[in-house]
Amino acid sequence: MPSTTSVAPPKNAQEWHSPSFRPEEINALILGVDRYNPSNVGFLEEYLQTQIENGQHDLFANLAILKLHQFNLNMTNQHVVIDILLLALTSAPTIDSQDFNLALALALDRPPASIIQANRDDDDDEEDEVALVVPYLKKCWSLLRECRFRDLWQCWKQEEGEGADLIRSHYLPSHRHATSNLRLLIASTIASSFSSISIARLQRWLDFASAEEAKAFVEGINGWQVSGENVAIEGNGDNDVKSSVIKEHVELKQLSKIIGAAAV
Repeated sequence: MPSTTSVAPPKNAQEWHSPSFRPEEINALILGVDRYNPSNVGFLEEYLQTQIENGQHDLFANLAILKLHQFNLNMTNQHVVIDILLLALTSAPTIDSQDFNLALALALDRPPASIIQANRDDDDDEEDEVALVVPYLKKCWSLLRECRFRDLWQCWKQEEGEGADLIRSHYLPSHRHATSNLRLLIASTIASSFSSISIARLQRWLDFASAEEAKAFVEGINGWQVSGENVAIEGNGDNDVKSSVIKEHVELKQLSKIIGAAAV
């Protein structure tokens, strides 16, 4: 893990809306009318694979793919849809972001699989894999949003069912950054809430096999430092303890109106 990795909560939406790694040609495409040109689907799907390989996530480029699938049923690709959902789940900027919900809304706003199949050029019947994996992905997202991190990891690794098995056997092998990105996402939540956390708790929440692995993770995070059996997290504006003093200035005229209204 690079020593420059930061998990401090983002302070603006610029990187979320227009990530710095997005190529200029992709930026021009998704911000213009060409985002609705079906001939660009393959171009955007290649960019999606680049994101997966590099552990990156460009939400708006991926939403453009889902929108093109809606308008062109013959181009719908279940594997691409699931790739987008998995990326939105594991690589969201924060656990309260709407990346997964936005992708899910577009992914599910589609005709039944039988109608999609009827609009395809091939005659092969495909199982509706999207419908199989969505309940599993939604459960993982719910556990993440509720900060039930230990339950999340148990679900991530041990949940039974066709959808869970399909994700683990067919999709996670190519999403090699998924687990590490999930850890960074959880670490971002920790950074916004804690100024100090025990190594033991961090190990459980990030699903490391040993305290040494947890310490190695901490060494690669900016602003985190091992201090004995704890990890000290520098202030980032969200985890600082701030005292607040509330002052109210009520003029006599306003006070007389309030008293008069109460008397009535």
